[in-house]
Parts: sequence; structure tokens; C-alpha cells
Amino acid sequence: MNPQLSTVELLTDLSQSGVRLWAEGDQLRFRAPRTALTLELRDELRKRKLEILELLRRESEMAPLSGITELVPVSQQRHQPFPLTDIQQAYWIGRTSAFELGGVSAHLYMERVVRDLDLGRFESAWRRLVDRHDMLRVEIAADGSQQIRDRVTIPGIPVVDLRGKSSREIDQELATIRDRMAEHGPDLEHWPLFEVRASRCSEEETRLHFSLSLLVCDALSSQILFRELLIIYQDLERPLPDLELSFRDWVVAREGLAGSESFRRSLAYWRGRLDSLPQAPELPLARSPAPLAGASFTRRSGRLDPEAWRRLKTRAKQAGLTPMAVVATTYADVLGLWSKSQHFLLNVLFFNRPLVHPQINHVVGNFSTTILLEVDGTHAAETFEDRARRLQQQLWQDIEHAQVSGIRVLRELQRHVGGAPTAVPIVLASTLGLAKPVDAPAETESQEVNHDRLQTPQVWLDHQIGERGGALVFNWDAIEELFPQDMLEEMFAVYTSRLEQLAGSDEAWTCGGVQAPQAHLALRSEINATAAPVSGEHLQTLFLRQAERHPERPAVISVERTVSYGELRIRSNRLARQLRAMGARPNQLVAIVMHKGWQQIVAALAVLQSGAAYLPIDAALPRERRNYLLGHGEVDIALIQPELDRDDELPARLERLVVADELPQDPGTEMESAPVQRLEDLAYVIYTSGSTGQPKGVMIDHRGAVNTILDINRRFAVTAKDRVLAISSMSFDLSVYDVFGLLAAGGAIVVPESSALREPARWAELIRRYRITLWNSVPALMEMLVDHLTGRTESVLERLRLVMMSG
Repeated sequence: MNPQLSTVELLTDLSQSGVRLWAEGDQLRFRAPRTALTLELRDELRKRKLEILELLRRESEMAPLSGITELVPVSQQRHQPFPLTDIQQAYWIGRTSAFELGGVSAHLYMERVVRDLDLGRFESAWRRLVDRHDMLRVEIAADGSQQIRDRVTIPGIPVVDLRGKSSREIDQELATIRDRMAEHGPDLEHWPLFEVRASRCSEEETRLHFSLSLLVCDALSSQILFRELLIIYQDLERPLPDLELSFRDWVVAREGLAGSESFRRSLAYWRGRLDSLPQAPELPLARSPAPLAGASFTRRSGRLDPEAWRRLKTRAKQAGLTPMAVVATTYADVLGLWSKSQHFLLNVLFFNRPLVHPQINHVVGNFSTTILLEVDGTHAAETFEDRARRLQQQLWQDIEHAQVSGIRVLRELQRHVGGAPTAVPIVLASTLGLAKPVDAPAETESQEVNHDRLQTPQVWLDHQIGERGGALVFNWDAIEELFPQDMLEEMFAVYTSRLEQLAGSDEAWTCGGVQAPQAHLALRSEINATAAPVSGEHLQTLFLRQAERHPERPAVISVERTVSYGELRIRSNRLARQLRAMGARPNQLVAIVMHKGWQQIVAALAVLQSGAAYLPIDAALPRERRNYLLGHGEVDIALIQPELDRDDELPARLERLVVADELPQDPGTEMESAPVQRLEDLAYVIYTSGSTGQPKGVMIDHRGAVNTILDINRRFAVTAKDRVLAISSMSFDLSVYDVFGLLAAGGAIVVPESSALREPARWAELIRRYRITLWNSVPALMEMLVDHLTGRTESVLERLRLVMMSG
């Protein structure tokens, strides 16, 4: 026997020879034909007894979890159409640009260097491999079904002759072939769903290029293909056992479980968790994923040498942990270091090949499924070992319900919460415990080249782990342009360093979380150094100081009129005295019931100078909603525009004060400039939309509002030269900065007319005419402006020095 075989390979080879192994407690039992178990094999079984027992127990547990205890081939239906699995369907749909980060053909690209390759012999070996494996002859129909062709005309392998060219020319030619095959992948609308090419670089050296659709194969399948390709190439006449089992048999058997009790239990398990499932990791992004259809992936690769990997596995076993749990926890810790939330989902690719048939590990096909693994890193006092144990328990619990795939769970979640399709674009795929990878021909040479790439739709970061030559090998395939510059490099370095620490130190298992790079810690400290004296100002006094210094400057600009700081002070002061006479006092709400206009700003300042707090209400609201807010806010006084004075839908009990074009009459002594409120008193109340029930009033005091405004002005150096387009509704909290942030800095507020609140063409005109420098809105409004300007030559956006988006 070959001592280099992994234990899984050994077991599958024995099953092909008619040897049956099973566990009885701590004893390994077997039944075999008379000549099947040689002395050499018996000795090998004794050496690997503990590992074999562990694998047999795991397989015995996994078979019922898959819902299938025995798989019976149905050869007469081998070439009948059958449905795509969940993951095949996701890959098939993902090749279109209909979804965010779609437009990607899910495929694996591999490149190998082979010396002294006989191309004719290699082509014959590949033809035999296509004849042998059903899924290399599969076609995908337009209706989303798949069918295995009985006979195919196998195309010849294209050969590019690069002999005689310079090293630079060869590298350029290879890069062109590589980029095309790695980025585009096989065409799913036509057979074959693979592509094989050869580049003859010299008399001795040939470069082989492989592109395999992930609808055809999973990680173990690629290992099966290359192992058998090597065997056949070495001996074209060598017989291989006939494959009675087909991938179709597995898919049809799985489809038949949909009405079973075990499937219903799994579905109930996941449905019961829909309300508590978190989102994907909230990683920093350099740009929106939406326009990145067809984006290409960049690979980063690393390894733990065999001795370090052995130490890590030994330490894991002492803690009662699997190597998979250790690596998954390390990955989650690093993601959590960069993620906004420490509570998130990982998309775990799970290779679902329980030993329900002796040939299951010899069949090519994509047997994988996905599990949505919940990661909760919010427990600050936990050690790494604690977190790994909790994550392992969660993974085992989820695997028990793996009959319902993570893709199906996401569909259930979308139906449950509504809205756009949900995705978990951060993936972890492990082949730990599967058969050892076997490289292409001339294995030692192939180690010199690593241009392998994996591309999958709707994925940002795909992490694969496995064993090779006794070492832990791992890759990160990611859409580089999606993330800030150097971020992935830093994350990968931290991840690699953390694995090395776990392999070399017990302390790493008992400490807390992962440490960020020192440069990050220094930057974080600098950004978080926000300590500053708490201001003793009120919202209105910020304005009054500017009005006293520069009364001539424009404060509010509208199509109807421009109001200077001096005029704004006089208007608001006189209205404030009228409000005081009407009973306005601290912590009492005075409503501002108005359409968009300069009068709203006069009214807000008047209310604050009177000592009261303002409640903005859009005059365009339905009567019932408007009157609910007035009643719930216990409002007795409302400031209105002249045209609303005739509104008979306002409550009759409400006292009205009109903010007219002409200056209000001077009631006598000017209001004192010193505020009558305390810093803890209300400045304003803004009600929520009520989309989840009745509207709720959010109460904000002067201290909080003032310190937020002053921080923004300091942070972005807002001065009297700045102007903001007050696009946000007065009854939306972003309007607070528009008004008081600019008035505190001595700048100007440009107020669009009510009819222009959803007219990006008008916004562009106002930005140009009034030299707007600041924008402050929800993202949707800026998106409207950008869409309007796309393809136009005008440089309106260049006039904006600062864009703030929130909400």
C-alpha cells in the first residue's frame, strides 16, 4: 500500500476492495475477502486505529444528519434530467448581473508546470477522465435543470507554442491566458463546463491551465480528478473500478427528503432563529459592491509548516477542540477586529459526503452545502479557548440541521423580513479531514507555481483551508477593489501571525482577543482622542454671538429673500418676546407647523430665545398625523406661515403666531441675551416616522446638540465661508446641523423651495448659483443628485468640499 495515502483515502480504497470496517466501543472491527487484508495493510490499520475510529464515529453520526443512511444507484435513470442543488443554483443564477456582485462565473482556475510532458498521452488521459466521470459531461438547461450526456465529442486540448520566445514574452503570453481563464470561467450555456489548455514554454517545460466550473466539482472532486489524471497518464491501460454511483443518485435522494420529518425539524430549527440571526461582518468598504458585477478576485496564500501544524492540532485535542473549530475561531476573531459589530454570520461551506455508499468519495460533483454560522464575539472576558469551544458547539448544533442549507435559510430570512435578497459574502471552506490533495503530474515542479484562483458570485472574501504534505495551507480569495488599500494585507498578516502564536504558545489560548497592528492602535487612539471641554453655550447663543459680530453677513438665503444675521436676530428676538408673553417656558414644546422655507429658521431661533423647545411638524402631513403630534407633544402654541393661518384643520385650542414677511411689531423692551434654560433643558423634540408603530418623540437637550455641532465644525473646519443646501426636512434630525451648525460658524443656509425637495436638477442649479460647499443628507438624496449628473459635463460636485451622509 501507499503510506502517503490519507486515512480517508485508505478507507475508501479498502471499501472498493470489499473491506468493511466498523467501530464497537474502542475496538476496530472488520470483515474482508480472504486475500484483501495483507500483513502490510493490517499493520497500517493498527497504526491508524485511533484516527480510523474517530472517522468512523464521525461518519456514523453524519449519515443520519444528511438524511440518507444508504444510497442505491439507479443506473437506468443516469441520463435523465435532474434539478440543481441549492449551491449549484446559487452559482448558476450568480453568473448574471441581476444581483449585487453577480456577473461572476463560479469556477476554480489552476495552473501547473510539468516537465517532459507527452501532450498526446496527456490528452488521451484527459479524454478517458471525461468518459469516466458523469459531471464532466453535464449540461445545464435554460430551465435550471442538469443532464448528463451519454456520449460527447471531446475537443482537443489547445496548445500555445511559446518556444523560442524571450522570458518576458512568455510571461506576458501566460498572463494573458491566465487572466482570461481565471476571470471569465467556462460558459455555462454550452458544454463543456471546463476548459483545459497547454502552453509549451520550452522543450522540457509545459504549463497546463485548468478551469473547472463549480457546478461540476467541489474541493474533493478536483483532488479526485488530478489523482486519477496522474494515474491514467502514467499507465493509459490501467483499469479503474467502474463507477456505479452517479452524482445524480445523490441529488435525487436529497431531493426526496424535502417532505421527511427530519427535514421539517431542520426547517423549524432555522425558522425559529430568523429573528435573532445577525448580519454578515460589517467590514470597512472602499466602495459600494453594487456596481462591481464581474469583479475579479485576488489570492493570498499562507501555510503552517508540518511541525507547527502538528503542535496546534495536539493543543486543540487537549482542549477538546477540532482543528476546524480552532481555525474558524481565529478567522472570526480577525474579522471581528475589523468589523463594526462583533456579532455576525459566517457562510461556512460544508462538504456533505457521508459514507452512505462505498464510492461516495470517488464521484465527481459538487456535494457541498452551506451553513450560516453565528459568531458572537461580544463576551469580553472569554479566552480564545472559551470562544473556540462555544463556536464549535454552535457549529455542531447547526450541522445537525444541515438538511436545510444556508442558501435556503437566507431565502427564508428574505421572506420573513422582506426587502432585497440577503447575502453573507464572507465565506469559510475547509477540507480538513478530507482526502489529501494530490497534485497534477510532475508534482514537485507544480509546487513552484501557485496561480490558482477561486471565483464565486456574491462573495467578498472566500477563505479556504486544508492540509498538504502534513502542513496547513490556506488561501484568501477576495475582491481587492472592494476594500480600503492594504486592509486585506493587514488582516491576512494578523491571521497568519495568530495561527503561529496558537501553534507555539499556550498563552495564546488563554488570552483574550486578537491584537490589531500597532499602526492601527495608534491611529485608533488618535481618532478616539476626542476629549474636549464641554461647552456652556446654548443653540441660540451660538447664533447670537455671530449676529453680534457680523450682522451684515447673509444668514439665510432663499429664492424669496436673503436674511442677514442682523435681521434674523431682530425677527427671532421680537417673536421670542411674543412667545414669552403667550406663556412659553423651559421644557415646553412650541410647534413649528410649516412648509420648507426661511420662516422655519426664524421660528426655531425664536422658540429657543423664548426659553421653550421647538417641535417641527411638516405642514404637508395628513391632518390625523399632524394633530396626533400636536396632542402627544402637549402643544399649546404653534408658529405658522401666513398661508396656514386660514387652515381650519389645526386644532381650535391651538394659539397661532404667524411668521410673516414683514417684521413683527416691536413689543417693547428687547429680550435679554442670557438664556433662561439650563443646558440640560430641552432644545427640540423630533418624532420618528412611526413605521414600526406610533411615532415616538426623541428628546434632545442643549448640551448634547451644541457639543455635537461644535465637534463637527472643528473636525471639518467649517467657517463663515461655508454654505449648506438645507435639503433635509426640518422634522428630520439632519436639519439641526444645517441650521445651527452653519449659524454657529457664521456661514449661510440656502433653503430650497418646497417644490424642489425631490428635484436634483434644481439642487444642482442652487449649488452652482449660491456656491454651496457643504452637503448633509441621507445617502438616497445624494444618489439622486449623482444619477442626475452622470454623463453631464457640468462639475457641480466639485464645488462641494464636504459631503456628510447618514441615516
